[in-house]
Amino acid sequence: MSPDDLTQDIAIVGLRNGYCVDVGWYPEHDPSGEFWIRVFWECWNNQVIEPIRTRDAYQAARLVEQLVATYNGCAVPVCQSSNTNLIASI
Repeated sequence: MSPDDLTQDIAIVGLRNGYCVDVGWYPEHDPSGEFWIRVFWECWNNQVIEPIRTRDAYQAARLVEQLVATYNGCAVPVCQSSNTNLIASI
């Protein structure tokens, strides 16, 4: 990836139940940055979990898959959890 590809808006997966899994690179265009994976419910101000951070693109993709699988079946928002607990619980 070139620094031009490293943006805050890499991908967003919108689920039918109102959850969104968002992937961005922070700081934007900085090769020393990292992927941030976040989950929101219905609006950007309603963040469900603390951002999960990784520099590894493969791990970021796997985390997105796991989060989509986890939140796809949720009917109501789940409790916030720290990223270390989330990774262990998925």
